[in-house]
Amino acid sequence: MEPTNVNIWVVLTCTLINLVLGMVWYSPNVLGNLWAQEHGFTSDQLKASIWHYLGAIIVAFIMSYVLDMIMLTFGVRGIGNGIALGFFIWLGFIATTHFSGVIWAKKPFIVFFIDAGYLLFNLILIGAIMGAWQ
Repeated sequence: MEPTNVNIWVVLTCTLINLVLGMVWYSPNVLGNLWAQEHGFTSDQLKASIWHYLGAIIVAFIMSYVLDMIMLTFGVRGIGNGIALGFFIWLGFIATTHFSGVIWAKKPFIVFFIDAGYLLFNLILIGAIMGAWQ
């Protein structure tokens, strides 16, 4: 696996899409209020700092970069194949690890559905974009 073959433009594009999707998904008018309520967070606890935004950018970049590396390594091309790869990565790694939070940390199911749903939609979307870009 050669990380130097990654298309930085598709990675940066998907990083931006990841960030925008997260801002919309977790906005108060969509699922943010429900998510905060289920966690028992107050508005004061949710005030974001520059470190929160920087962390979100780094996480989005790493996710996009690694997904592109996987697609290149396995020769995944096309929108449908990108969607399938995004789904199976979500199913095998995201859904399973997030569900352990429901089992062990007693997180509410709705939090699982909100967080895992965001990551499912995100991986399918950026998988499709990367597949089309290959």
